[in-house]
Amino acid sequence: MGRLVKSISISSIRPIASSFGVICVDGLWGSGKSLLGPIINSFHNVEPFQINYRIEELCHLNYLEKINKETTFKMLIREVDLSFYNSLILRNANFRFKDDSFIAPHLGFLEVLKRLQNPGGFSIYESESFYRRRYSFMSHLLTAFSSPLVEVFRERIKFFVMSRNPIAMLEHWENYLGNFDRLGEFTVAQKIENVQVPFFAKHWEEEYLNVSVLERAVLGIARNLKMQNEYLGKSNKMNYALINFDELVRNPIKVADDCSTFLNLNHGNNIKTKKRLKKLLLVKSWRTIMAKGNRGVANHYESRDLANSKLKKLISNSSLAEFQHSIDVYFNH
Repeated sequence: MGRLVKSISISSIRPIASSFGVICVDGLWGSGKSLLGPIINSFHNVEPFQINYRIEELCHLNYLEKINKETTFKMLIREVDLSFYNSLILRNANFRFKDDSFIAPHLGFLEVLKRLQNPGGFSIYESESFYRRRYSFMSHLLTAFSSPLVEVFRERIKFFVMSRNPIAMLEHWENYLGNFDRLGEFTVAQKIENVQVPFFAKHWEEEYLNVSVLERAVLGIARNLKMQNEYLGKSNKMNYALINFDELVRNPIKVADDCSTFLNLNHGNNIKTKKRLKKLLLVKSWRTIMAKGNRGVANHYESRDLANSKLKKLISNSSLAEFQHSIDVYFNH
């Protein structure tokens, strides 16, 4: 089995998958991925991003050792290849106009009509433009567990990892985990003592079950960030770019330039990019975002001192220490 995994290659499973690039915008829940995704998608030859749960699920299941590495490789190649093909013919395209991944703003209505009329099949692969396009998707909590993707796609896959002040994400995490048992939740989880325990709590399931929702959120943020930072510290820098949320909001033009450089794509006079940046500058002002959460809800934990004073009364000292350390790492990174 070890020899099979070591010698595996994309072309040995499906040649088409080795001919295009892959872009992933990833981060923790509430890290601000939806601000960066549209900017990346405005670059030339980048496909409209999809929210692809299947790719992250495969990596998460591999982390839980529910599927072996060789199976993970094969399924990832098939999923990325099929998702890219579907994107080119607008199969599974999102036409919900209020969603960030609404297809029309990314392609324009003329391109949408053109793709809808495409017969599909082998003609897709005969187009010269196919080999210049890059498949893009958005994920959650993937970076720390993304090694199978890098092992398969190597230099062809690029990750933009959103980094945000843990305090700014806390309320979002508390609300999210407070409703984690809802029917519409698709994060990989294991049911333990009638509670849905998210995959990332592997090795601390009992602790997860015995603390409050707020403390679950505190530990979830701190420990996911620790795993993510440790993984990035030993990963190949050509595959990962860390994007600071505060910097994105303060100076989106510079961040867009840095992103295009990382992808080796020139967006210079791209009208779509200019429109996205203008919208970000006008609508997502620094004060507005810092004063509100991702969905416009006032953030109860705005300052570090205020967060510490509130949390000290509600969670254990050890959990608070982990959370404070994650804040220190963020500001000293």
